Amino acid sequence: MQRKRTVKLEKLATETWYAMGFVDAASILLVGREAVVTSANDSHDQKPSLHNEGLAADFRTRDVAVNQTRMLRHFLKEHLDPKGFDTVLEADHLHVEYDPKEGEELVEVVK
Repeated sequence: MQRKRTVKLEKLATETWYAMGFVDAASILLVGREAVVTSANDSHDQKPSLHNEGLAADFRTRDVAVNQTRMLRHFLKEHLDPKGFDTVLEADHLHVEYDPKEGEELVEVVK
């Protein structure tokens, strides 16, 4: 995984590290190269955001073909969203945040 020089990775939640690793592996598989993190818990001071809580990360899409970006987003939604993540394709980046809804868990508890 690569990151933009200004990205701060301090105080990220375990769930965010998990998502970043998953996005990176999916990007290598589907796009053919590492994901680039463009934001984590930085530059969101002026507005409420899960970034500020260490629960979100953004990934560069500007240099990825549109069809590959859509394929990546679909793959991530299929695999991350049921585990409590929200995967949103913004105009200039892919946003992934941990915001579980009822019934969504990162780790399934087996009885």
